[in-house]
Amino acid sequence: AFLDALAEQRRARGLTATSVAWGPWADGGLVADDEAAEQLRRRGLPVMAPHSAIAALQQALDRNETVVTVADVDWDRFAPTFTAARPRPLIADLPEVRAALAPDPVEGADGGTGDTSAESLRRRLTGLTGSEADKVLLDLVRTEVAAVLGHDDTTAVQAGRAFKELGFDSLTAVELRNRLNVATGLQLTATLVFDHPTPGALADVLRADLLGEDTTPELPALAEIDKLEFTLSHVSDDATERERVTARLEALLRTWNETESAAGADGGEDDELALDAASAEDIFDIINNEFGRS
Repeated sequence: AFLDALAEQRRARGLTATSVAWGPWADGGLVADDEAAEQLRRRGLPVMAPHSAIAALQQALDRNETVVTVADVDWDRFAPTFTAARPRPLIADLPEVRAALAPDPVEGADGGTGDTSAESLRRRLTGLTGSEADKVLLDLVRTEVAAVLGHDDTTAVQAGRAFKELGFDSLTAVELRNRLNVATGLQLTATLVFDHPTPGALADVLRADLLGEDTTPELPALAEIDKLEFTLSHVSDDATERERVTARLEALLRTWNETESAAGADGGEDDELALDAASAEDIFDIINNEFGRS
């Protein structure tokens, strides 16, 4: 941002300046190793060949650009992941982004629509008892989670284990959403693993959506904190917004600490009253239980 502002200032003074925000280069340019390059590719930012990057730079200079971004972006991958947590006004008006985020018919692995597998699943569920349907959908979720994470089986994907603990991020969340859309015929959101942060909770939501059951499972406090942590990781760099978020979090923490302190004080008073009412024999029994003396 500083370099962009400097370039704009120089242009306003009639001087030459071009600020370039670079995407990742191949052959050791801004990317540490092949593993990092593969992670970027999966997120929709494949590394650029150096000759292509240099050609783009020359083009920017020939056009006398002031501020320019040079990157090779796979919008179909990048846009859904980048906008998973919240809207991104910076790129929202780009035609490529609009196309990538436009709702499409659910496609199956064979390139056709996913209606066959989805309808088959619905028919199967309608003939099952509640517990049987729960098992089918939990197995489906665990299977797709294992596939997204590259596991050979579902052993590590426990029903009550948080997706965050399993290793999910915004990219794998989008991949799971896409796979479940195909399998169920639903139009799930990319934040589903943060809205429903365990395989069991997600399976319950799928059952409600597929069978029309209005059941919204309550999320444990720690799961809600996982959702909050994910949201905070996508807060903008705007200083004012971040200060407001910080102030709210600090106020919330103070309230929590005050509540805990009050609860602890109440418990301490109860203990004191119990000791005051205890006999000498009761006191010795407590000591023996704590220190193992007879």
